[in-house]
Amino acid sequence: MRRALLIGASEYGEGFFPLPAVRTDVAAVSKALLRCGYEIETASPESVSSPNRLGDIIQNFCDRCGPDDIHVLYFSGHGMILDNEDCIIPAEVSYSDALRRRDKRINTDLTGLLKQSHGLVAFIIDACRSEAHAPVTKSGAGWGEHRVSERAERFVRFFGCRPGEVCRVIEADPGTSEPVSVFSKCLSDGLTDGSASTLKELLHSTHDRCKELADRLKLQVQTPRLSYGEDSVEMDDTLNRRIFDILPQHFIPGLWDTFDPNKLHCIVIGSERETETPPVSTLEELVRSVTLGKSAPDLWCLFRTCWDGTRLVSGARRSTPAKFDVGCIRNAAVSINAALQSPETLKAVIRALIEADLAVVDVTGFEPGVMMLLGVRAACRRGVTICSHGNTWREGQPLELPSNLQDLSIASHTPRDQGFGADPVVNRFRERVLNGFEQLARQPRYLDLPVYDALRQLGPSVGASATIEIASKVLVLCPYEKAFFGRWDFLSKSLETKLAQSHDLRPEICRIIDVGNPQLVSQSMYEQSRRTSGCVADWSSFNPSVFLEFGVRMAVSEWGAVSMIDDAFAAESRDSNAKARSTLRQVAQLRALFEPHSYNFKERNGDFDKAAAALVGRHPRLQTEEGLSLVHEVAWRAVGVVQPAWPEVFQELSNNADALWKPRHIQTERPQVLFYEADAVKANSESAALERRIAAWLYMDRRLGPKRLAEDEELKTTFRKLARTLRASLQDRGEPQDLMLVEYIDSRVKDIK
Repeated sequence: MRRALLIGASEYGEGFFPLPAVRTDVAAVSKALLRCGYEIETASPESVSSPNRLGDIIQNFCDRCGPDDIHVLYFSGHGMILDNEDCIIPAEVSYSDALRRRDKRINTDLTGLLKQSHGLVAFIIDACRSEAHAPVTKSGAGWGEHRVSERAERFVRFFGCRPGEVCRVIEADPGTSEPVSVFSKCLSDGLTDGSASTLKELLHSTHDRCKELADRLKLQVQTPRLSYGEDSVEMDDTLNRRIFDILPQHFIPGLWDTFDPNKLHCIVIGSERETETPPVSTLEELVRSVTLGKSAPDLWCLFRTCWDGTRLVSGARRSTPAKFDVGCIRNAAVSINAALQSPETLKAVIRALIEADLAVVDVTGFEPGVMMLLGVRAACRRGVTICSHGNTWREGQPLELPSNLQDLSIASHTPRDQGFGADPVVNRFRERVLNGFEQLARQPRYLDLPVYDALRQLGPSVGASATIEIASKVLVLCPYEKAFFGRWDFLSKSLETKLAQSHDLRPEICRIIDVGNPQLVSQSMYEQSRRTSGCVADWSSFNPSVFLEFGVRMAVSEWGAVSMIDDAFAAESRDSNAKARSTLRQVAQLRALFEPHSYNFKERNGDFDKAAAALVGRHPRLQTEEGLSLVHEVAWRAVGVVQPAWPEVFQELSNNADALWKPRHIQTERPQVLFYEADAVKANSESAALERRIAAWLYMDRRLGPKRLAEDEELKTTFRKLARTLRASLQDRGEPQDLMLVEYIDSRVKDIK
């Protein structure tokens, strides 16, 4: 992961000059690093003005640097040499305080903050802004001349000038530009135009640009320099590592490129509301405290219990290290607006969302884009998914949930009120994550979202899973509130008319509640969503349930969906949040991606000709490579990477038998079979268990054969254990054919050397 922490200090206490160029510096460097794929964090003014808080932020940033990560810190502000140390000075600190008090300044040598297994950390320092403060007392060396300890071959400082020089500023032209520091401008220009990919290249590029600017503007020269530990092969590799490559325009910082079966993958999907106006403690920070903090080893242990040794449909096997290390965790955080900025970013996020072992989704406001991605996750992955709500809401308080998420357990990431003792928000969130993996390990049908099983358990007959042609039915996903009924009536009749007139088709156009069967609505909903070739999604109120169903449909169906919208309805809806959702920035992004057809109920018109043509004209086998649904195209590829393979036949039969009846388990716990007290139920489950164990053992004996069993110690152990259980059960039943089978089992076990 590429992360950057940007710190700008412009206003100072008595004795320091203000630095109006800092704002421009931070903006320029931020833009440049963003093009290089860095996840940008900018320290708040409140943090920069508090030495203790700024120190904590820097330490936390260093702590998060895993073995394969690249972390860049950037500081623009005042710097000094005090007690033979290069220091940066936080904002609002006075000159006299900086001189006298160590707690008012921050040493630029961060090696003491770095973990032993840290990745590459580069500290870029545009400081030492005043000639009066450059050569400072109690120092035998000059600015940027100090070397860090030898053990830090992956820590480099990049100073804007060398000893005896001062970092210069290009003053603003009246009314035309902002002031900017020479070093920051030259550095950001070198990153932006792609002329520098390594620290060495960036040094040379910045040096040449600084000299050219100084000559042209008649400024005193300043010479950028790198400061690091002893020269070595490792350090040379660090300086020549390509860490500033310009990445594609639609790159999402922090997303892993490929799924690694031996690591835990975690993704956070942030809502627009909480990304644009973040709380003091963000959901991303909460997740990192669980995945990388003191509970991380416990989480890793439970994750291993779930997945270690699991065969995947891709042919890979998940083989996770027994001991936890920060390099075992892959964390990614993506705001919904970043996910929806283009088809490429949406595909990248969907892939990661399906691959993630742990997905944490910010459902604050139940925003349409977030709900769509939640539907994709629900349809494609049986993993651990935590839905969390912020915006002052706390667990236990009333919360209006979308109709198809009524049984969802919602977490809260609203920061705690009190400022002492253990943080209940962190503790509760940690408990949810750990319990999720514990239950996933125990329950083969674990669910924390609806949809998954309903999409897959359709029945073995062709009639239960066959595609429902458009000539027969068109499914409409829409809100069910009373105020929308007139629009539903208008939309269905208009589509009916256009399909009949222009295409000679007379399908039933229906909502799920119009289907006359006693089946559970949710079960019927997702079965129909998977099977119907014709589907229309009405976005008119940006209803959360509709967008969840839209995400499910787009993920599982190669036929995609035709979207329609009446823009006037959001203002009329009885849903108090409909109007607010309609003004979200993500709405424009969703429109650009899925191009909904518009209609107007009051004026009785709309693009029904286009909608009908889109329904009839779409056919997966007649389309281009990307198909009708870019979501589905990504989904089936991602599922093909991470989905567990079906267990071996003998293992599945044996597991089924254990669930029906396990010898002597009744002495310690109740059997899984419900109403086991009934003699007929008990006898039937015990008989069914015995027959499945016989089938499992015979499969191993006849299908795997003695050679494979003899070569594989694990298989041989399972074979013998199953034989012992069978021998006891068959002898207890005591029928002649059972005793004959016992003799056969004994002979075959002896044959396995």
